[in-house]
Amino acid sequence: MVALPNVRLKEDITYLKDLPGFVLVSVNTDRKLCYQRLIKRDQNPDDKSKTWEQFLKDHELYTEIHILDLAKHAQYHLDNNGTLEQLHDQIEKMLADLRK
Repeated sequence: MVALPNVRLKEDITYLKDLPGFVLVSVNTDRKLCYQRLIKRDQNPDDKSKTWEQFLKDHELYTEIHILDLAKHAQYHLDNNGTLEQLHDQIEKMLADLRK
């Protein structure tokens, strides 16, 4: 099994979608929560100083605006608004379903 994070465009899966066993999964998070996690994570140099307005502006980028359209084609939709344990539970259920 291979997981590819940050798939944002239909073009990203052009060849993958025809592979046997390919599954598209969307992970949805409330924007405010996503912003809070971003500034806590401090993964990129400007994360801690990023304002809410800058965060919203980032979501107007070409790659970001197409995510919702792509997510409509996902076979599974995970809710990432809870705890890490809740997300892991959803992943485990999805994997169990895929193993059938």
